[in-house]
Amino acid sequence: MPPFPPPASTPQAQGGGGVQVQMVQGMVQGQVEPATEAQAQVYNNRARAFLAAQRFPSGLHEAFFLTCQRAPLHYFICDNSGSMAIDDCNRLVGGINPRNAKMLKCSRWTELCEMMRFHGQLAEAAHTPVEFRFLNDFAPIRVGDGGPGFSMLEQALRSRPTGGTPLCRHIAEITAQVRANEQWLRANNQLACIVIATDGEASDGDIVTSLRPLAALPAWVIVRLCTEDEAIDRYWQGVDATLVEMKIDIIEDFLIEAREVHRFNPWLTYGEPLHRMREWGLTFKEMDLAQQRRLGMEEVRFAFPFQHCTQHTTHYTQIYMCKPPHYTPTHA
Repeated sequence: MPPFPPPASTPQAQGGGGVQVQMVQGMVQGQVEPATEAQAQVYNNRARAFLAAQRFPSGLHEAFFLTCQRAPLHYFICDNSGSMAIDDCNRLVGGINPRNAKMLKCSRWTELCEMMRFHGQLAEAAHTPVEFRFLNDFAPIRVGDGGPGFSMLEQALRSRPTGGTPLCRHIAEITAQVRANEQWLRANNQLACIVIATDGEASDGDIVTSLRPLAALPAWVIVRLCTEDEAIDRYWQGVDATLVEMKIDIIEDFLIEAREVHRFNPWLTYGEPLHRMREWGLTFKEMDLAQQRRLGMEEVRFAFPFQHCTQHTTHYTQIYMCKPPHYTPTHA
């Protein structure tokens, strides 16, 4: 698959919240066909409709568009190694209503599939090209460019996890793509977002050596851990500590992240919508701080206005400002 080419001069669609959203399409076979203003608005509306159907607060719609504008190149490295079949993860079922919601124990692979299916559907709705890379068996799959990518993604997600964890090879190939697009990314003050969803250590080399070249490129790395194994968490925390020249955001599963936030900031319910946006690439330092200490008022005003829902103030207060429900993971 050819690397993402630089976008041509592309019209921008006006977001409902005043956000200027750049939409680029046609990233197939090295050709870029810029979206017209009318097309961009259609994609904008489709993305909003999808997020609204998932009951995302309107402010997170704007956060999504801002993230797309900041990082027009998106990559998801999906770990489908044999260890992903281990049953030590959690999934939220029952919707956003606390009376119906509960956490069920599931395999690491089930958790990853739910995650990737969501992001694939979002990429399709927004017509935002995203490259999904499975570690084993499948060629890179590009979704959100008008092609058959989403059906190919669904096929991959229906497979069974098997094989090793060749993270280094995929990181090297993505690094080459980012380097090929470095000039226009820097010219537009943009970057590539690389999400590594994994449950283990690289089996094909030293992960620090593989990631280090990205430090010199306009790239942002997110590690989404699909395991509660403390040894794996220490491994990736060590990678982050070693690569001091680059920022790596390490995200665990929804339940772990929510408990950490509630420990220091019980006024903020860490909902699945915010968790999904962090997986997509939304990042701000206050989110890290919220898991380490109580936030000050200025930090709250700066970091969390996007969660406000002006049309449903009562609903907003219930969902985001009250004490979060205590989910107890159970088996289905």
